[in-house]
Amino acid sequence: MRNSHGNVNAFFQEIHDAVEQQQIDPGFLPHKARVYHYVKVLEALTRALDPQISTSILSVSETHDLLEEAAATIQTDLPVVSGTIPERPKGVTDQLREIAASLRGRSEDPASLLLPDARLSDRLDVLLHVEILPMVELSLEDRATDVVETYIRP
Repeated sequence: MRNSHGNVNAFFQEIHDAVEQQQIDPGFLPHKARVYHYVKVLEALTRALDPQISTSILSVSETHDLLEEAAATIQTDLPVVSGTIPERPKGVTDQLREIAASLRGRSEDPASLLLPDARLSDRLDVLLHVEILPMVELSLEDRATDVVETYIRP
């Protein structure tokens, strides 16, 4: 069975319109894959910060870098979605960077192991489930609507 991305590609291949196909391709799999990769990273970091589940394998600097990469990806790959709070992706990325700046280790050395922090774990979990995941879904819905309105229903 083909997914909707495959159906759209097949449609454009059948009419041999590569230009149209290239215009809509970025709205599907690459966008979703990049962002969902960092959704999984953020879920893991939430658990790593939880004192009841904590891990002893992440350093402060590694965790900081992962949060920064997630923020950069969200800022780049999630445009402001129509009908939502203006500057929403930037607000989320600012919060991710604030969490990164609040990380503490077992010593002052950035290479030291990450200390669990229930407050940061909860904050990251809320940010992930209340802001980031809904924003991803709205962004994908918005892009799909544009494709349908532009190419399917003319």
